[in-house]
Amino acid sequence: MRLGLKILIGVLGLILLGALTVWLILPKLNDRQVSGQIELSVLDAPVTVVRDANATPYIYAETLVDAIRAQGFVMGQDRLFQLEIAKRAATGRLSEALGSGPQDAILSLDREARTIGFRRLAERQFELLSPDSRELVSAYVDGLNAYITTRADTHPMEFGLAGFEPEVWTETDVLSFMFYMGWGSSANFDAELIAHELIQAVGSEVFEEIAPITNNPDDESDLEATRDAWLPTSPRWTGPAAAPHGWTGKGWRQLGYGGSNNWAVTGQKAGQPAAIVTNDPHLDSRSLPGPWHPVGIITPEFRVVGVSTGHPGIVVGRNEHVAFGVTNAYADAVDVYVETIDPANPDHYLEGAQSYPFETVLETNRVKDETASDGFREEH
Repeated sequence: MRLGLKILIGVLGLILLGALTVWLILPKLNDRQVSGQIELSVLDAPVTVVRDANATPYIYAETLVDAIRAQGFVMGQDRLFQLEIAKRAATGRLSEALGSGPQDAILSLDREARTIGFRRLAERQFELLSPDSRELVSAYVDGLNAYITTRADTHPMEFGLAGFEPEVWTETDVLSFMFYMGWGSSANFDAELIAHELIQAVGSEVFEEIAPITNNPDDESDLEATRDAWLPTSPRWTGPAAAPHGWTGKGWRQLGYGGSNNWAVTGQKAGQPAAIVTNDPHLDSRSLPGPWHPVGIITPEFRVVGVSTGHPGIVVGRNEHVAFGVTNAYADAVDVYVETIDPANPDHYLEGAQSYPFETVLETNRVKDETASDGFREEH
């Protein structure tokens, strides 16, 4: 009897200790500072951030550059784990943090990102930006990195659970993520693979009946040029299995449905003093955290409220004069090229009779692996 009582008291004690631990620690998890003052060396002048009842930040700054720096900081406060995963997905480094995944599912995503080359494109694109645009991208990175490096004690608990830490960002990371978002909205890569297979299987005329080309039927030159663009000009391709490692053709899954939309309603019909713009970009708002980060940016010359998806500025929103949105019709945004290898030199490809050398890009995937001596293995 006494033994049973002691066990009961011990169990109750453990429950109370656990409850006390949760009560003390839980409020500190993801405990970002949303009131008071924070010293940020990256700012040129004081910035005020006011959050409404939904925790949406409204940034008041003397200059747009300082406002974008603050946007990077509050984005880090609200979405750092989400941003880190998105960055790694865009730059092909997910498996470094999460491992290869079941049947190499995560590693396959890294292979795809590196093959497409979002980061390589971003490196070139940053140099093509105007000085003003480069300054804003850099300002956003400065603000985000200020949160990462100075507020480590408030980083989301997800990092501890996942077993890795956030890294500082570069301007290339931001642009890589933007290219990655664009690729996610292009939709027709798989359809290109299947179209090529169908053309080679049934011929271009039958294919035109299956998937008629949309153009001006009265313009013969346009019709012929478009038809010629469909015709295979290389030896028979073996289909999706010959595509870069890790890719699989999924057919026409994106065709015939989807897309986003927006429309305007006059103030008279809406019972309002001005027209109303409605925008549905079709990024699923049911996911948590959602893809959109709401924010307001207010300076003496600039005033806008809306949302972004992890980059500087606002994509969908409004100012005191206009409202703006985005619509994706899922048009034909991807083209697939099948190169003909030069039979006389397998390191070259042919354009007509001219032989050109392939450009070789070497990539290394660093994959988290508990069986490796240092916890990682490399794939080249």
